[in-house]
Amino acid sequence: MAMRVKERKERKRNYRWYLEPLNNETKEDLLREASEEHIYPGRVCADGKPHDLCEVPWKKISFYLKSRTGNSFLQFVVWVQEGGGEIRRYPFQNKDYRQRKLTRGLVRRAREAFPERPI
Repeated sequence: MAMRVKERKERKRNYRWYLEPLNNETKEDLLREASEEHIYPGRVCADGKPHDLCEVPWKKISFYLKSRTGNSFLQFVVWVQEGGGEIRRYPFQNKDYRQRKLTRGLVRRAREAFPERPI
């Protein structure tokens, strides 16, 4: 059991989360809480296009994704960066919370079943 915890700590990945506001209401809400050092205008992402990004913690992303259903004025795109890699679009942003949780569980079980294959 102790070995399993150690393996998990070694596998822990470092993610940086970004929100790209698509309307003024979302932009104002983000800028109200963000500091200057976490705002990246014109940042080139994996798709090769520049985007105006704001770096936020995962809790803020989760809050925005959950509240998107009730608030139609929130319009945004979620971006993620793993380690020092490219900033890419978060693939699960259009799924509801339960679907994302289920998909993560399936991916985790596939990684455990096939550790030699990159998933």
